[in-house]
Amino acid sequence: MIYKSRAVPLKNGSACLLKSPGPEDAERILQYLRQTSGETHNMIRYEDEIAMTADEERDYLRNIENDPSACMVSAYIGAELAGNAGIHPIASLYKLRHRASFGMAVKEKYWHMGIGSALLTACIQAARTAGYEQLELEVVLDNTRAISLYERLGFIRCGRRPRAFKFRDGSYADELLMLLPLTDGA
Repeated sequence: MIYKSRAVPLKNGSACLLKSPGPEDAERILQYLRQTSGETHNMIRYEDEIAMTADEERDYLRNIENDPSACMVSAYIGAELAGNAGIHPIASLYKLRHRASFGMAVKEKYWHMGIGSALLTACIQAARTAGYEQLELEVVLDNTRAISLYERLGFIRCGRRPRAFKFRDGSYADELLMLLPLTDGA
């Protein structure tokens, strides 16, 4: 699904452009993933674990554009990719297809500007457009600012996965499971 481009105001008064990335953005997305994965321990992978080639990323972005059940939204400050988020189906099986997963990251230099709120709001809208009944996410338990954002936008805590992340230094982090009901019956 393609997200219709729109500008949103940020906390500092500047504007941010939200739009779906296309296959032409593959290199930029891969650079962004490496950077954000190296800036925080809250990401699911280390920067050196991003092994996708530019061609594979182009195919992936093309598939998302053509998939009515998935959406990716990028946030641009000028020409710079500042953040990215997306929704994906949990599965296409009947018993699970009412659920979508959500993931997001924002470059560290753009934290606390409202980009995360803008991306999450856009993805909630996309999830509703796609007909999902609930949006789900996992977040590292010590990522309190993200948890606060998710709760502010209606997500509820629904579980905890102990030792979900194992870091290279041998330590672990628990993960909080959250969901957002998108319909009255959810």
